[in-house]
This record gives sequence, C-alpha cells and structure tokens, in this order.
Amino acid sequence: MRYISVQMPMHARRRLVSRVAVTGAVVVCLGVVSLAGRQNPPQQPVFRATVDLVQVDVVVTDKDGNAVRGLTQQDFTVADRGRPQAIAAFQEVSHTYSATEPLPLLSVRHDVSDNRTAQSQRLVVVVVDDLHIFSGRTDRAKDLTKQIINNLGPEASMALLFTSGQHGTEVTEDRSILLAAADTLKGRQSVRRPHAANDTQAVHGLDPEMSTEAIRAAIATVGSGQEFFENMEQYKTLEDAARVIGGDDLRRKAFVLITEGINKDLTGIFTATTSPCELADPQGPCYHEMALRQAAEAMRRSNVTVYALDPRGHVAPQDLLRENFPAPAGMLTSPGGTAADDDSPFRMLNPVRLAQDGLTIMSAATGGFAVTDSDDFVGGIDRILADLDHYYLIGFLPPDPNGKGYRPLDVKVPGNPEWLLRFRAGYTPGGAVPLPANADPLLSGELPKTELPLRLFAEALPALPSATTAAVPARPPGSGASAAPVPARVAIALEITAPTSVLSEADGKLHDDVSYKVLAVSQQTGKVTSRISREASLALKPVASATGPPPPIVSYEIQTSLDLTPGSYQLRASASSSKLGTGGSVYLTLDVPDFSRRGLALSGVVLGYSDGDRVPVAPAPVDAPSPPPVPFAPTLDRVFTTTDTLRLFCQVHRASPQDAIHVDIDVVGADDRVVTSSAYELGSEASDEIDHTLSLAALTEGPYRLRVSAVHGGATVRQEVAIVVR
Repeated sequence: MRYISVQMPMHARRRLVSRVAVTGAVVVCLGVVSLAGRQNPPQQPVFRATVDLVQVDVVVTDKDGNAVRGLTQQDFTVADRGRPQAIAAFQEVSHTYSATEPLPLLSVRHDVSDNRTAQSQRLVVVVVDDLHIFSGRTDRAKDLTKQIINNLGPEASMALLFTSGQHGTEVTEDRSILLAAADTLKGRQSVRRPHAANDTQAVHGLDPEMSTEAIRAAIATVGSGQEFFENMEQYKTLEDAARVIGGDDLRRKAFVLITEGINKDLTGIFTATTSPCELADPQGPCYHEMALRQAAEAMRRSNVTVYALDPRGHVAPQDLLRENFPAPAGMLTSPGGTAADDDSPFRMLNPVRLAQDGLTIMSAATGGFAVTDSDDFVGGIDRILADLDHYYLIGFLPPDPNGKGYRPLDVKVPGNPEWLLRFRAGYTPGGAVPLPANADPLLSGELPKTELPLRLFAEALPALPSATTAAVPARPPGSGASAAPVPARVAIALEITAPTSVLSEADGKLHDDVSYKVLAVSQQTGKVTSRISREASLALKPVASATGPPPPIVSYEIQTSLDLTPGSYQLRASASSSKLGTGGSVYLTLDVPDFSRRGLALSGVVLGYSDGDRVPVAPAPVDAPSPPPVPFAPTLDRVFTTTDTLRLFCQVHRASPQDAIHVDIDVVGADDRVVTSSAYELGSEASDEIDHTLSLAALTEGPYRLRVSAVHGGATVRQEVAIVVR
C-alpha cells in the first residue's frame, strides 16, 4: 500500500556525498594557550549510548506540578511490555542559569559558531504547522513562536521548521536567525474549521517519487484534496525532522509543535503496531494512520518529546460554531444552538474538540503535554521549560534487543504513587536511523560533532585581486538582473583546541597531524557549492611558564578563504586529529551579499586584538590560492574585558572611487544608547578598508553592539557585531 510521500524542505533532508581531499603539508611552531573568554561546557549525560541501550527521559512532578529533585536509581522501576527491567544507567539532569551572566544581544547575528555550545543542554525543533493555522491568527501564532524562541533559547540548539516548507532554519544557537524566520510566519488555512482527515480524499496509485507539483495537480481533481495533501505534509515534516536529529545524541530532544491540529480521532494510533483503521479494514486505505504511525516511530527511535501549543487559545462552548465554520455535515448542536461539547455524547463529532484531543494524545505518547483550550501561553511555555530543565535519564538493556515492533514502557516511583511521571509510552528497537554508508560522519546531517572542540568564524568581503582571480569591477548602472553575480571573498578562521598532555612528545613539543575541511552548502539547493580540504603537520612548542607547567589545553587558528556567489549558505567545517583519534565539526550560517549591485555597501565586521594574536596562527600553505583577505588574524572571542583594546576591520564598496564616504564607529549598549563613538572620512584617495583601534576601557559589564555606519549622499549602510564585556 502506498501513500503520498511529501518532500521536505531541502535543508531538512540534506545528505552530503564523500569528498576527495587535497593534501599539503604545513609545519608550524605554536604556543600553548588558555581559552580566554570561552564558556564552560554545559552539563551532559555521563553515560554513553549504545545500540541496545534504551534511553527514557522521565519528568517527575508533585501534586502541585513542581519538579521533584534528588531521586536516586533505587526510587524508580522500569517495565518493558509489563516485565521489570534492571536499570543499567541513571542520571538526574538539572539545568540552572546565572542571572548575573550577561548574554549577547539577541537581535545581532552570531558571526562565530562554537561546537561546544552546539552540544548544548537541549535540542529543540520548533515546528510551525502553518498549513493548519487559520490566517486570521497569524499574528498570535507569530508572537507565540517568538516567545518560545526567546524563552527556550538559553543553552539550547534550536531549529525552526514550517510544514509548508518555507523559510525554515538549520539547527543553530543564533536566535536572531530564528526570530527572523519567525517573522515570515503566515497562517495558510483559509477557514477556522480544522482540516478533515479523510482517506477517501486520497488519489490512489500516486508514486511517492512524483514531484510536489505533480502530486498537487493530481489531488486537485479530488474533493478536499488540498486538505489531504497538507495533512500528509504535517506528518512527514515531523517524521523527517525526527530522523534528522536522531543518532547517539543523549541530550533532551523536543519538538514544540504550534498547530491547530487535524480533525481526526487519534486514540490508539501511537501506542499500537496496528492502527484502528487497519484493524477495521485490513485492505485500507489507511493513509493518515500509516503516516502518523511512521512519524511516531521516527520520534520514538530518536527519543523526541512533543509539546503542542494550539494558538486558538480557549474556545468556549458558545464559540464552537464559529470555530467550526463552515460546519461539516454530521456536527450536532445542542438545544441552545451551541456545538456539542465536553458534556455531550456527540463530542467526537466536533472537529475542534477532536483536533485538541489529538494534540493531547500525540504529546502524551511521547512524554510531553499539550497546551490546548487555554489562553495561558506564558504558563504553558514555562511548563515546557521546566520539563526540559529537570528530568531523570534512565537507561536499560532489553533482553531481546533485536526484536521488532512497538514495545510499551512503564516507569514508576512506587514510594510516591501520587506523583505525576511523564515519559514516552513506548519504544521501537534499533535506535535512530543510521547515516547512509557513503556519508561523511563529521559533516553529514544537521548536527555538528563535538568530540574535538572547534570554533568557526566567517565574513563576506568584496572580491579583491589575487594571484588566480582578476579584480571584478562594479557592475555598471543599468546592467540589469541578467548580469552574472559577482563572487565575494569569504574570510574564514577555524580554531582547534586539544589537550596538551596528549600531544606532548619526548622532544618537548606538541605534535599532531590535522586534516580539515570547509564546505559551503547552499541553503536554497542543499548542494555543496565550494569546498576546501587540506592536511597540516603541526609541531607546537609549549610556551615557557615561570609559575608552573603550561596550561592543560592548546588552541590554535587556521585561516583560509572561499569565493562564493551571492546567496545564503551554511558553512560546515570539520577537523580530525590523528593524535587524538577523533574529530569534530562546526556549522555557521552566512549570507553573502552581491556587493556589485549596490552603490554603497559594507562588508561584515572582523575583530582582532590590537596587541597581537591571543592564539597562535598557522601560516598559510604554500599552495594557498591567495593571501588571507584580512590583514590580521581574526579573534573568535566575543567576550572581552575592559583592559582589552580591539582592532576592527571591514571593507567599503562604493560605486565610484571618487565618492567620499563618512564613517561612524559606535559602541551601542543594550538600551540602544551610544556609549562611545568615533567618526572620520574616507576621501577619494583613501583605501576602501576601515582598520580601527577600539579601547573597551570606558565600558561597564554587559552586552554591546559594535556598529559601523557608512554614509554617502542620502544612503546609509550599517554592519554590527555583538560582544559581551565582563
């Protein structure tokens, strides 16, 4: 039996192919340094996942809804299919945050990515079911999405997906990207009434490999076919997103699903191997239940908890007729003219109540809960945050790990039966879906690998002449959109950190062979458009210390660059250490503008230290295609002290070299007030480069924006970078 397989957004189902490395040798003498400004990694589960280990995240609350803390392994019992199981792994996970720690400003894009913050305390995918949100509730849904991003963001890796496939994001810690995507939200349902889930709407014989356009054209000939297609897209989005975030990642993984639900009774679908529809009619069709069970299995195998929020809010009985407009056939009303509600035997014929109940059933099956028929969204988000902030991580080894099918779970605290426990209702053996056989384990999938600590910086600059590329002049006025886009030069810095003791050898130096790659993946197509792949032989000389041995870690920076045409990219960098026998990867989202189309433009801001590099920098390989586009080694620190003096660099693109440009460099506080300011002119004879020294001595502790503004005639362009002073 076949059902329609809806194509996910390209970024959510990307698979990268293997690459051929271009090798070269670089011998470097570096110093051992500490990680100034680096934050401590968050609390992580202490036991490692195995193929057979079944992980269960358990939230325990008392009768007042407060988290119960301090329980031990002996307080819990676990049953698999009704049979008691020995607990093989246990950990209480609690997340706390310092109210005094200043955080970067949310409105400014992160220009540095750290794979240790990517391995944050939780992984949250906000799934906005815009296909099932009434267009008249767009503003409410948008505000709700932003509240979730702002409140669940600290110490979280997050992604934002839309069931329509529009404007989704990669997994990121940069909330400015998530908030910008949330601003695009638009409810796409034209009526208030929930979509019906009727299998007779389907067109039989459709090939899942058909294009989206072909499927839409085919089902357009069937009554309510569009509703069928949009229902399937919701299920497939949940399934594919669960597969993407699977693997041996033991973090708390959650979907926050913003939706008005679907008009279908979901009783029994998520906790059985055969759906009620298939039991009633083995020949089907049971398209909806098959798709829902596939989504449920993917979520179980990736250990994803679902929290659903219905943007309708509270729907009083007297409002049900309006919310069910146009009323479907068979929906009964009470003598008072209101739709049949909770106290009526005909509640199951009420589309809104069925949709709300379905969200509750789906969430409970995964260990979460639904916020439906309530206007208390703030309280609901607080409850989600509390669930993610405190839970017990329990693992057991089933006696028959190679079996198949759904297996119900039960977890109890026998000594306190009045407490409420939330956990997934069951599991499917085998763990998450593995990567394809030819996939690069470091650079495939949506989540970076964290065994080797990495930081990545990238900024787009106007293309300059080099040994292999000629300078590209500004596009002349009137050349039109048909002219070929002019590539920009992207400055890249990759910082690698490793323990000193492992790299130390008898000659007193620290040795390692490191291979590294940088790929540029187009956000529009999901394809790799440019890449760098190299190897470096490193000989690191420890820095002499008068007070004791060198610090326990060594950190060093590799500089490189890529030429990229205008567009939105995800840069994926990886590094592997032969000495450590491990590797890591780190991802960074980057927008590359078309400088040549603008009469006045600024590149992004690059920061360094005025007194020299704080980490050693590997010299460029002899076969590098061009020198680094920045005159100093960028620092990847974004946390500084008042004793620091920074070097700030960016490039100005102007249509004519005769244009005189006024430049302002401002330090802006969290209250949008300018704290310090500098101004000067770039005359016709001046370079197009801004290279400015900035002292932080006048600043107090807190978050700031370093803002560069260029003014010519009536045009003003700005670039900003967020920093924190401690």
